[in-house]
Amino acid sequence: MLEFILVILVGALPAFFLWSAIHELSHYFAVKLMRKTTGGIFKIYPHFEGKSFVFASVQTAYAGETLSNKEIAVQFLAPRALDLLAVVLVPLAGLFVAPWLQALWLVVWGAGIIDLAVGSTGATAVSDLQRASHALGWSPWVLRILGWTFVIIAATITVLVFAL
Repeated sequence: MLEFILVILVGALPAFFLWSAIHELSHYFAVKLMRKTTGGIFKIYPHFEGKSFVFASVQTAYAGETLSNKEIAVQFLAPRALDLLAVVLVPLAGLFVAPWLQALWLVVWGAGIIDLAVGSTGATAVSDLQRASHALGWSPWVLRILGWTFVIIAATITVLVFAL
């Protein structure tokens, strides 16, 4: 049990930066799939963008006209695809025998669940959720409810797997 707790404590901060990089790279590659990119500036640490606090950010330079609403939605929803992969993978931690391996799996993929949870609040106008909702013409509550539903499903299944 001690090694389980130690792995989680030691791994939490690196997992934050790892998942910040994954999250921001997904934005970048979403734009790259739609447009010819000419560069990007990545900040995978907490900072302020104007007056808003953000955990990480990327500014992607691309060729051509301004992104369409559909392209904006794809750009800002891209991290959710990886977050949904985390929803599927995090419960598998209970299948490992070694406690340290369970903890490592939970830390890495659990960071994706945390990313989905935090991203599903959409508290500021510059949040991915708000930008995607606006581009789609949807209420932000649609994405909030969907995101939190998946967070709850992942947590419930993970607890059940560990309880069995």
